[in-house]
Amino acid sequence: MNRIFTALLAVAATLTLSAAAHADAAFQPNARDILETLPRIPEAYAQPAEQQGQLVRLDYDTWESFTYNEHIQRLTKTAWVYLPYGYTPDERYNIFYYMHGGWSNETSTLGTDAQPTPFKHAIDHAIQDGLMQPMIIVCPTYNIPPGRTAATTALRFS
Repeated sequence: MNRIFTALLAVAATLTLSAAAHADAAFQPNARDILETLPRIPEAYAQPAEQQGQLVRLDYDTWESFTYNEHIQRLTKTAWVYLPYGYTPDERYNIFYYMHGGWSNETSTLGTDAQPTPFKHAIDHAIQDGLMQPMIIVCPTYNIPPGRTAATTALRFS
């Protein structure tokens, strides 16, 4: 099982309300308390499901610019798109755009077709088990394309 997935499960298992919070009549639950109400992700979900969605690489052109109207420098970037098991272009699907965080990229969350992550497997299982509607998930990147650095971009400040 992926080390990150295992670590996240272990941390989630330790997060509970303190006795003081439970005893405080004025305490108002908020987002930090949501873990208590969520079911645990079964460990088997970290492994491939019988009904597996597909990860498709999408290379696309965009522009490096200060505004939407400017086109200073063309950039080619990559996104990974998750298509649910049984995907057909004739059916309508919700689309979820999942942007990675810092020190990550478009492959960090779901992986690639050759190396899917445990999170991708968990999505497959959730859809297969009817816990989640089939959907398209798009994982783009905001990173500078390979072979370039912030010093060589058109938007660098001098």
